[in-house]
Amino acid sequence: VADIGPCIPPVPPSPLMLYAPTVSMLPALSAASLELIRVIQQNRACADGLERLAQSWAVIDEPVLCHNDFRWSNVLATGTARRDLRLVLVDWELAGLADPAWDVGSVFAAFLESWLARSAGQGTAQQRLDSAPLGPTQRSVRAFWSAYCDSRAPLSPRRLLIRSTRYAAARLAQTAYEQAQVLPTLPSEAHQLLGLAASVFASPYESAVHLLGLSLT
Repeated sequence: VADIGPCIPPVPPSPLMLYAPTVSMLPALSAASLELIRVIQQNRACADGLERLAQSWAVIDEPVLCHNDFRWSNVLATGTARRDLRLVLVDWELAGLADPAWDVGSVFAAFLESWLARSAGQGTAQQRLDSAPLGPTQRSVRAFWSAYCDSRAPLSPRRLLIRSTRYAAARLAQTAYEQAQVLPTLPSEAHQLLGLAASVFASPYESAVHLLGLSLT
């Protein structure tokens, strides 16, 4: 912790710049990555949502120590029995002072990605809900959100929730981008992630309630 700088990096993380990639990002872009960026730029909800987050990246009330790269692959389970089970967050290479909503939104996105993976290829939104109901995902999200608020007591839980929901959409877009980097064409899973991200960006309040199953009060 002593090595962490006193300020939030002024440059937003690259996922927030997918609506307008920087010059430094261009050499690493594959054909599928370029296709993904075109899709984002043509979707005003995605492009405007990412731009809004990028512009407000360093303008927050209370920066805290954040992991900055939460994903299931960075979570280890230890213990030999259920009562001894402990979850350990690893890979703190990107840790630093940041908006707590970035980590919280990353957790939300991880749950949504797992739900989307279970419902992939099921056709319409209703068919996906029938094959992989949101109920179990929402219960997990509520358990996490309740434990987070109990342990940290954020100054404005409602504001943090909505900002975290928007960051969840950004992380969904980031996952689509990571998929595109290793494939020659943009896969259907990436399109589904972007579609979900666009829906969340367009209606963050409704998404917090009806998608994540949380209460604004």
